[in-house]
Amino acid sequence: MKDVKKIFGILLMGIVVVLFFYPFLHELGHAIAVLITGATLHEFQILPIPYVVCDNGGISGFGNAAIGIAGMLLPFVFSMLISSKRFWLWLFSFYLKGISALAFALSYVAVLCYESKIVWQNEDVVKIIELSGMSSSFWLVAMLALFCL
Repeated sequence: MKDVKKIFGILLMGIVVVLFFYPFLHELGHAIAVLITGATLHEFQILPIPYVVCDNGGISGFGNAAIGIAGMLLPFVFSMLISSKRFWLWLFSFYLKGISALAFALSYVAVLCYESKIVWQNEDVVKIIELSGMSSSFWLVAMLALFCL
């Protein structure tokens, strides 16, 4: 019975991290970058659908890229800062790292699709490419490098 409780706890933590913590950290990354770049944050929502609404008019291409990439970087950096020998903290960090790796891999595929003229709507890296004015080849290499970390 004790093993069943542990398995249930592991599954429950995975669900909570996937549905709540990662989306919160992802959108918080965007929101922090919005405030740092000087853009105006209008809305920050986690439930039922996570999103951030901002006015980035007048922000440079680099600022737009920073706002876009911060959503993927904050959960990854947060997961790297957790170094604990306690099982539950380690598992939390492990889930965040796994989801971050998946996000980087999907972004890599999104850039490949973008170069093939197949655009994924509402994908962060596609918005980064369009708003930053930077080459999609640069973002292809950047997503591959982040995935390899």
